[in-house]
Amino acid sequence: MEKDKITGETLYEKRGRRYHPVQFRPYLDSYGVGAHLVVVLRTPGEATLTSYRHYIDPDRAAVLAAVAEIREAMSKAVHKANQLKLDESKTYTKKQREEYRRFAEALKDEPPLMFQGVAPADLVEAAIQVLEEKLGITH
Repeated sequence: MEKDKITGETLYEKRGRRYHPVQFRPYLDSYGVGAHLVVVLRTPGEATLTSYRHYIDPDRAAVLAAVAEIREAMSKAVHKANQLKLDESKTYTKKQREEYRRFAEALKDEPPLMFQGVAPADLVEAAIQVLEEKLGITH
């Protein structure tokens, strides 16, 4: 099945002398022939997050909607589990502990994986892709 192009408007933001795209708003009547899933979630900060999945298998819509809902929760759980902490099986000097405390304080909420180029959201996305592959969901 040939997929129709989704049409809509792109919103731009001026940064310096150039305009950069910041958001794409599809026209709801422009969806092509086929099944589409739109999931609108409320985040803890009371903002909304909208996820669009196009040309899905209608039999898998419930799984895709559930995955969209747990993606943010999984990302937060990975972030929390990955907080920087000392290895308690080793002994540290007072100076080492103080330097660690200052370093951890400077990082605040940044995960230590940032030094390896891996963000919690990337880990979650990889896990969800495996889940979708195992369930036979393609997009």
